[in-house]
Amino acid sequence: MTFATKTLTTFGLALVAVLGNVLNLPLFFGIHFIFGSVAVMLAIRLVGFWPAVWVALAGSAYTWVLWGHPYAMPIFTLEAVVVGLLYRRGLNNLVLADLAFWLVAGATLVPGLYMGALGMDTSSATMIALKQSLNGLFNALIAGLLVTILVWRFQTGAVRWLPTHIRLNELLFHVFLTLALIVGSTPVIIGSYANKAEQELRLAEELKRVLSEARESLQRQPAVSSLLKSELLKYSLPPHVSGIALLDGQGEPIAQAGKLNTFSPAHVQPLGSDDNLGIWLPDSGGSLVNRWKDGHYQYRLPVKGLPDGTELVAEKAAGPLIQIVESKRNESFAFLAGMAVLGIVISFLLSRLLTRPLERLDNASKHLPEKVRRHDPPDLPDSRIREYGMLSASLRTMGAALARTFSELDDARVTLEQQVQARTRELANTSAMLSNVLEASTEFAIIATDTEGTITLFNTGAENLLGYDSSDVVGMQSPALFHLPSEVEERSQELSDAFGEAISGFDVFVKNALRQGSETRE
Repeated sequence: MTFATKTLTTFGLALVAVLGNVLNLPLFFGIHFIFGSVAVMLAIRLVGFWPAVWVALAGSAYTWVLWGHPYAMPIFTLEAVVVGLLYRRGLNNLVLADLAFWLVAGATLVPGLYMGALGMDTSSATMIALKQSLNGLFNALIAGLLVTILVWRFQTGAVRWLPTHIRLNELLFHVFLTLALIVGSTPVIIGSYANKAEQELRLAEELKRVLSEARESLQRQPAVSSLLKSELLKYSLPPHVSGIALLDGQGEPIAQAGKLNTFSPAHVQPLGSDDNLGIWLPDSGGSLVNRWKDGHYQYRLPVKGLPDGTELVAEKAAGPLIQIVESKRNESFAFLAGMAVLGIVISFLLSRLLTRPLERLDNASKHLPEKVRRHDPPDLPDSRIREYGMLSASLRTMGAALARTFSELDDARVTLEQQVQARTRELANTSAMLSNVLEASTEFAIIATDTEGTITLFNTGAENLLGYDSSDVVGMQSPALFHLPSEVEERSQELSDAFGEAISGFDVFVKNALRQGSETRE
């Protein structure tokens, strides 16, 4: 990947990280499930260490806006650093690398930072540590699945920034863990939402009952002064409710008992559990979790039959209810975290168990060619898994067949070599005998040449008849040596006229023989 491509990819993943945190999933009481670290894990796997750190910085910067404090930034950036270093040192499974980080950070760094810097209580800090750990593991799992899909869909061998292949154990690990987390987390999350809604409905019924009693008290004496109405409200105010107020048509208080933080509905966030129930959060600029704990639930009840009042409002501190829900939620998160760790371990062991026979078969098959060449029967591992056993048996049968074939080929080769050697000896004997016959012929001149016209054989008869010694002509002279040049020229002209082409040199002696198979002339 070139520098320009890496820069553009890093910038794109940084935007995805920010967008993943913007498109968060609100859980409850200022807690959100964010997805920015998916882009960070993709950067670690596809781009490199330092680009992943920059992507983590960009994505975690939005958490300052989302949660009202900067202390999540160093945690998420450190996550990218640790996971990136573990990946560079050979731990290629992003989920396992992320688990190693959160086992330490989730138990020490996150609670210590949130309790020390933000002043959170132990329950809230524990809840955030569990949530961030689960969130990080889930995002690492998503990143691993995305890489698998990208390789499966787009890798043709030419895409250099993608891994070339999918490892079967990684594929099985991601599939098993995904199923485990979906099956385990769905009822836990639904149960947590249901518990929160149930507690808020109870609170709404409680505040509604208090306001209904106050409304009846006011309706029995509609003409009393505002001071007496305040006294009536104070009489109706239970200890656990922080304040009650009677509002006029403009939303201004006519009578009030206790303290209310706001009278305007614009400052209250509506809640889906009850149409009349909302939550007021202090605008302190602190942690969103702490703002929720310092907030107040507010319930509004319309009033009729009073000359000046139109609505009753009651407030109750949100802290006690949040503490109850948080305690139950921490139990659920702890269970989910334990199940996630157990799911990771089981998924890892299952993936290794299912791929181990293939690895053993691969290691054994590497020695298969050598065993086949040695005619040894292949020793391949068996498996209790039927399909793996069938594959091993097929390879074993194929190896045995190849060994037999190689043995037959070796036998045929040895036989052929023996036949060739015998035939070669026969030809050598025949050639030697023929040479001896030719050399022994003294009454006939026998002369042989190569295709270029150079004499290769000049027997004793030729020496006697022509007066040349074989050592002087073999390999050095042509038949033109013992022909008159005028005869050669005359023969050249005859052949040229006969064949309609120019014939000269050595062709004068062999042209007819080559065309007709032989030539006899004096």
